[in-house]
Amino acid sequence: MHGKPKNSNETGCLVNVTVMQPKSYQSMRTKITFTSKAALVFGVVFFFNASASDSIEFSCSWDNNQPINILVTPINGEAVRNDGGKKYKVIKITKWAVWLEVFEPDNQAGLKIQMIERAESANGKGGKWVDVVHYISGSVSAIVGGICWER
Repeated sequence: MHGKPKNSNETGCLVNVTVMQPKSYQSMRTKITFTSKAALVFGVVFFFNASASDSIEFSCSWDNNQPINILVTPINGEAVRNDGGKKYKVIKITKWAVWLEVFEPDNQAGLKIQMIERAESANGKGGKWVDVVHYISGSVSAIVGGICWER
């Protein structure tokens, strides 16, 4: 981290990109400034558009049942539910949606990902809450029936 960019409340991260030209072998350096947070997971860098102290809270209901709260904490890459349900690992956060992996270490047959549409993309109304399961057989099933409101 190299301090705060001008006119920004977030910390910037400077990335140097080197491009090798095949014949001349000259390198060109370009500085790109990001105003988002990053996490390194299994050798892949994920960028989060929230500052380190920000968390995102949703109130969600599935099939018009009693709403639950889901608290997403970008700094540690986790999300928790207030109803004691399974924990989540944060996959991706954008201004349009949040993607979460349902933490199921004993599930060897599939991977469950939930997507919560954010209010900005839902025009201030509740956003979709979708469950997608990827099975080792190659099949994928999606369940759409939830709605979330960003608090």
